[in-house]
Amino acid sequence: MFEYINKIAEDNNCSFISLIANSNNKEAQLFYEKLGYKKEVGYVKVINKI
Repeated sequence: MFEYINKIAEDNNCSFISLIANSNNKEAQLFYEKLGYKKEVGYVKVINKI
């Protein structure tokens, strides 16, 4: 799935791919880092709460 996401981003000349993981979800954070993503500070506005 992540290879597909990367291909779509490259084909559309995107500058970056952004992922969001809860700060308590260390497993997801480690997974993303193993895929080459870097943890950076950002902002999120939740529109629809589930």
